[in-house]
Amino acid sequence: MCRLIAKLDEQLVQIEKSRQAQVDTQKSIEDAELPDDKLLTNKIPARLYWQMQQMKYWGRMPIREQLERALEMLYAQHAADADKPLPEKEKEKLLKTKKPRK
Repeated sequence: MCRLIAKLDEQLVQIEKSRQAQVDTQKSIEDAELPDDKLLTNKIPARLYWQMQQMKYWGRMPIREQLERALEMLYAQHAADADKPLPEKEKEKLLKTKKPRK
């Protein structure tokens, strides 16, 4: 019985250490300086950038697919706006400013 209690205590200590490590990691992610050479990293919050990277690694889901799914869900929720054609003036403006891909 004493061994069982000691083993449970040890497991509880390991769980608490793991939880604290997760908290520390999250704090370091939130405080992290992100590289300027990454398009998305300076446009979205650090938290979302790191979640994308974690999903890419652990979920084996490319960032392109993550963004595609997220945008499809957003547009499905806001179909009235997402499916409404742009005014001609706005469409022309966007077509003029579109940069050719390299």
